This record gives sequence, C-alpha cells and structure tokens, in this order.
Amino acid sequence: LTAERGRIFRELVVDAIGPAGAFRIDHAMSMARLYLIADGLDGTDGAYVHFPFDDMLKAVAAASQDTHAIIIGEDLGTVPANFRETLQAAGIQGYRVLFFERAWDRSFHLPASYERHALACISTHDLPTLSGWWEGTDIDDREHIGLDNADVATATRASRDTDRKLMLAALAASGLLPDDLGPALRGEHSPPKQLPRDVAVALSRFLARTPCRLVAIQLEDLAAMTERMNLPGTINEQPNWRRKLPLDLAPLFASPNLIAIMTAVAEERPRPKM
Repeated sequence: LTAERGRIFRELVVDAIGPAGAFRIDHAMSMARLYLIADGLDGTDGAYVHFPFDDMLKAVAAASQDTHAIIIGEDLGTVPANFRETLQAAGIQGYRVLFFERAWDRSFHLPASYERHALACISTHDLPTLSGWWEGTDIDDREHIGLDNADVATATRASRDTDRKLMLAALAASGLLPDDLGPALRGEHSPPKQLPRDVAVALSRFLARTPCRLVAIQLEDLAAMTERMNLPGTINEQPNWRRKLPLDLAPLFASPNLIAIMTAVAEERPRPKM
C-alpha cells in the first residue's frame, strides 16, 4: 500500500462503488489501524497494526472524484484520536446512530445536536431493528443462545423499559410525541409492548430534522421486522445475513408502514438551501 501510494486501494474502491452514488466504508477505522491477534493467542495478546492512513484517505477521495460518489465512513466503536476530525476534513461523512446518540444521563440527543457531516440512522445491520429494540426481542435472543444469562437479561429488560420512556421524552421535547402516548411518558401506564407505527414514523421524522446531510432508513424498519440482520459474536446460532424480507418489494413499497415513514421524511427533506 505504501509503495503504491494507495493506487491499488483507489482502484478497489472505484470498482466497489460501481454505478452507485454513495459508498459506505464499514469500520472505517481499519484505514488507520487494525487490532490483530496471532493464531492461538487471546485478545489480550493482540496489537494494533497501523496502515498508511494518509495514502488510503487520499485514495478514497480520488475514488470519490472519479465516480462522483459521496463517501460515508462508519466511525463507531473504539475510534483513534482525531479520527473523526480527519474524516470530516477529507469530506467523508460520519455515522450517527439514534440508539447511540445519548447523553451521560442516557437521555437521547435532540435533532439539533447532531452534526452536519454525517449520515443519521436509527439502527445498523449489527444492532436490533427498531421494532426488535422496542419489543426487546434482541434481549430474548441473547438469552436464548447463551450470550447473556438470566440475570443479565432481566437487568437489560429493566433498562430497556427506561430507554423506551427516554425515547418518548425525546419525541415530546421535539414536538413529535403521538398524542396517545402522553400517559405512558407521564408514567400513568407502561408504553405499548409492540412498537406503534406512529412512533416509528415520529422517529423517522426526528432523524430527518437533524442537520445531518444524509438520513437512512433500513428496509427491515420499513418492513416493521423484529429480526435483525446480524448478531455479532455468533456464527451458527443465528441465520446471520440470510434473513429474507417478509414481503416482496412491490407489496413492501405499497405497505402503509413504508408509505407513512417515507412521507414523513419527504415532508422534512430536502430542505430549502440557506
């Protein structure tokens, strides 16, 4: 990579982009470093191997120019110092996930606090769908396959009860809380066990109101699925990357859930240029 000054990587990115107008780099930190563990050793014996980040970044920028594609770098997890600032300076959009955009008191950040140079989304392929998160099926799955024991699952369910109310509080603070969920927010009764469509629509509108340049809604959320695409840490325990949508595309795009969500987003975006 160093000897070629990123040429091979540039060609790879151009081929991967193809005719698309946008390109997402999963685990973008791998352009800077990878944590590698030698065969037969455990995680404590690993080490970071650094890559020619500047050359790789220039290669991505050149590929973007070659293809006229916008680049999104998934910058979640353990991020090197100044990494996000470097991506932003290079014109690579970050990744802001609603589930993670929270304050120290666990309250959800409001739309205005999101940064502009990013793609905003509710969830990702490695996280629960919105319906799965709301209903806690991800907690059930982890307990069922033995990733979490019963005590951990019970504590997580209690925490999720609080999180649902915090999510409703964020919608209320943004003027987006459905009227019939006011009593649940006030603690007069528990939030519905199943995700109300009005909440899914309100959260999509919530994201669309952020300053983020891009907003993405997962097909799984448009289809109101509870099953997630991938559960990290599993191989044979879950049908990772093999789940099919519950509807063919034609009925999916005619479904009330998809129409309601996309209508809400379209009412917020695109905004008039300032």
